[in-house]
Amino acid sequence: MCGGFILSLASACHGPNPDYLGLNDQSFATSENGDGEHTMDETESSGTATSGASDSSDTSDTSDGSDSSDGSDSSDTGDSSDTGDSSDTGDTDTGPDPDPSCGDGSVDPGELCFKYSDLLATFAVEALAAADFDGDGHMDLGVGRKDDVLVLFGDGTGEFPLESDLPEGTGDFRGAAAGDLNGDGLADLVVTNSQSDTLFVYRSLGGGNFAPPVGFVVGDQPQRVRLAKLDAGASLDAVVALTAANSVAVLLGDGGGGFGLPTAFAAGGDEPVELELGLADPGGALDLAVANHSGQRITILHDNGPGQFAAPLVYEVPGMPRSAVLADFDLDGHLDLAAVLENTDSLHVIPSDGAGGLLAPGVALSVGDKPVGAVASDLDSDGVTDLVVINFDDQSVLALRNSPDTPGQFTAQTLVWFNGFAGLSVIIAADLNDDSVDDIIVGGHGLRAMISSP
Repeated sequence: MCGGFILSLASACHGPNPDYLGLNDQSFATSENGDGEHTMDETESSGTATSGASDSSDTSDTSDGSDSSDGSDSSDTGDSSDTGDSSDTGDTDTGPDPDPSCGDGSVDPGELCFKYSDLLATFAVEALAAADFDGDGHMDLGVGRKDDVLVLFGDGTGEFPLESDLPEGTGDFRGAAAGDLNGDGLADLVVTNSQSDTLFVYRSLGGGNFAPPVGFVVGDQPQRVRLAKLDAGASLDAVVALTAANSVAVLLGDGGGGFGLPTAFAAGGDEPVELELGLADPGGALDLAVANHSGQRITILHDNGPGQFAAPLVYEVPGMPRSAVLADFDLDGHLDLAAVLENTDSLHVIPSDGAGGLLAPGVALSVGDKPVGAVASDLDSDGVTDLVVINFDDQSVLALRNSPDTPGQFTAQTLVWFNGFAGLSVIIAADLNDDSVDDIIVGGHGLRAMISSP
């Protein structure tokens, strides 16, 4: 046991076991998505949208889980023929045998059942957000790619038969989030453009339509963005990681779908690429966790009044963090942090100290070749929060399954080893097929989903 966490994969806190992979010859053929590309208009869908981030707790699972810090990973697309096109019969994905209880249609605690689906056979997907943008009661996906932004409209089965390209299709879109910015009951989409140093707002008009984008200059090389209520106002505010400025920017919402001028706060490390909002201390206000990539630091910025953050608390970690995830993994009532360390092929679970700080460096888990993102979710409906990690070099998705009997004990299970789908860069979790179980969406040189299939 290390810091309250038990690992079934490591003999010591920093001694990972290299034999974590257990792939077999089971193959999973990818499936094509719907009818291809269409443009949504008011006659095709209607209704009232559900906000993707009605409060701060909604942002962690429905916006992108990992953004590239320098563009070298997620934009190195190679030949377009290697994008995971499902028409290529040689592109099959390997993974473990399905749970014997899968296929009965019942969601049973402890079972892990997925089917795999191609959503986009394209390149350079770098940002993702999930929300019901068209108001039909089903989850949709906002996608930021190397040079454009689009929305895929879900039908509640895990398929996305309609898509709509949004304007402002130039730049490098690195972060995305969704939420109701103007109180009209419709989920809006925000994306960061690291070339123009801008946060763009796509305000939903309902029925799958969006107003022309409005841009807000935020600072040097914006990456990840989060939406939450940071002040006493009723509207959502934005927090953006500014990689080149070594800072984070706060933009308070104006209630009409826009934002005020940015206020910068020192990130406490070099090259902040990832951030998460959560209740890190018992005070009841939202705090900020930041992954500083080249600085090899995780920092915590506590709330310091409406729209303000205090000076960062700095925690050194033995690697370059690309992702930071907040969740109560050991069920002690306090948020812990999971940090993906790209250059050490590991993820560190760092327990809370119960007073708003962390017991760094935490427990090291070996996860794969060059991990670049992670997301927290109760994958198997057993009441404890698991982790899912994407690995850039070996094109794999790995689950770290938390034990309901001894929360904080993780067991690794490879969910899929993608073939012909490279450049993994972003991961989120959202319920795409209306079964109340999170599905996993992975972006890279294309977009694929792992749909829960009990």
